[in-house]
Amino acid sequence: MIFTLYFFTKSGLILQTKITIVILNFNSSQFTIDCIKSIASFDCKVSYNILIFDNGSNQEDYKKLLQLKSSNVDVIRNEENLGFASGNMEAIKNLKTEYIFFLNNDTLFYNNVLDPLLEFCEENLTAGICAPQLFNQDDTLHATFDYFPTLATKIFGVGFVKLFSRRKFHKKDLIRTNPLKVELVSGSAMFVRKSAFDSIGGFDKTFFLYCEEEDLALRMNKNNFDVFLVPTAKVKHIGGGSTGRNLLLEKEFYISFNYFYKKHYGLLKAFIIRLFLFLKIAKKYKRDRLNWELAKFILYNPSPDESMRFRK
Repeated sequence: MIFTLYFFTKSGLILQTKITIVILNFNSSQFTIDCIKSIASFDCKVSYNILIFDNGSNQEDYKKLLQLKSSNVDVIRNEENLGFASGNMEAIKNLKTEYIFFLNNDTLFYNNVLDPLLEFCEENLTAGICAPQLFNQDDTLHATFDYFPTLATKIFGVGFVKLFSRRKFHKKDLIRTNPLKVELVSGSAMFVRKSAFDSIGGFDKTFFLYCEEEDLALRMNKNNFDVFLVPTAKVKHIGGGSTGRNLLLEKEFYISFNYFYKKHYGLLKAFIIRLFLFLKIAKKYKRDRLNWELAKFILYNPSPDESMRFRK
């Protein structure tokens, strides 16, 4: 029998369990409901709780989440959309758990995901982050891991750099059968050792929507924690589908990317990568005039102060 311990403090309920699955919801309750159902459809040996953090959804969407509340599923509501990093940090601030599984709500379990992830982490104490193998909605392979965006890889490409580098560039388009040490994994399904996560300060809340996983993985790496793909755990990532070009979201990405670059690689390299991106995108302006606007935005050193989080 699996037991879950609960403790109460002045700030509310604190959960004590082996694994806590944290799912953010923003006006997408049906995704969240389907995700929870998929998790519950597989038996696992380990104890776990699910924490749904509603990130400022409308009342109608939030009320649909309340039907999910149970002995091991809790729902917390926040009045505003804090984004990915701040939303997750707010969600976990009272958690007492050994592992946190940060899971997008547009995902579905293919199999018993929790047991293989936990077993691998328990056997590999340097593992700070593990990820299941991701698949697309049509069951094709979804990119699960990636490489740190160094100047060399961004400018010359991985295919060229791997000819001269000692870095291990594993093929991303192969279905793996054995665990693989990688540089970073997709933020849509990240199983983290909470002690490692806490020791490096968790997510950097300056990020609003993008580059959180790159930043987290790089800080794990700098603090001697490893990142792994554990392919025996399988998750389907549905995604939102194509809705046309969104310049606001593209700008948001480069706000985060520029901050990430200055934080980890310094001002000079950040300027060089902005100049490279400006030239790369600006030359496509005839194809789409929005490319010129985006290129100028990148070159002019976008700041986190310009993030859409501050737009009313």
